[in-house]
Amino acid sequence: LRLGCPALPLQHPMNRGRRLRDAEGMERLRASSLWERRGVRECANRARGLCADQATDLSARALLRDRRFLRDASVCEVGCGTGVLSALAGRLGASRVVGIDCDPASLRLARRTAERSGVSVVILKGDLLKGVPKRFDVLVANLPQKPIPKGSRVALGQDGGPHGDALLKRFIPQVGQC
Repeated sequence: LRLGCPALPLQHPMNRGRRLRDAEGMERLRASSLWERRGVRECANRARGLCADQATDLSARALLRDRRFLRDASVCEVGCGTGVLSALAGRLGASRVVGIDCDPASLRLARRTAERSGVSVVILKGDLLKGVPKRFDVLVANLPQKPIPKGSRVALGQDGGPHGDALLKRFIPQVGQC
């Protein structure tokens, strides 16, 4: 596993109790994710740590559980990364989906994820909700919450700052303005 793309559970029923150690085995594990079963096809760059992780899977589970709120709703995913949650919102019936991220590499991957998933997602470069002109029915944000010491070299999408709350502290006050 590469730094920046958190470990996935190595025990899985597909595995029949054996530990998966190779990349092919990890891909088989990932293919069993809820969002892929709903038609979302992630375009990732694991070498740079730009990929869905366990937090993405948990967020996807919440979207699936509460999908009734997504039907015909406008949805904004802040910190969209590879765009898995944006694409899932589109697959679950959102009328308009916008994904925002500050990383150009993530934006390219998010566009490709949407295309591969057969949904329309507007992907914008931005800093959280600053400058977002439209109000949305649903906000989705799976922001980094991992405490990372200053100066560490990790993927941007994994860096929650020294205490893990750097982006959340900036994001929460902006929510009331959107």
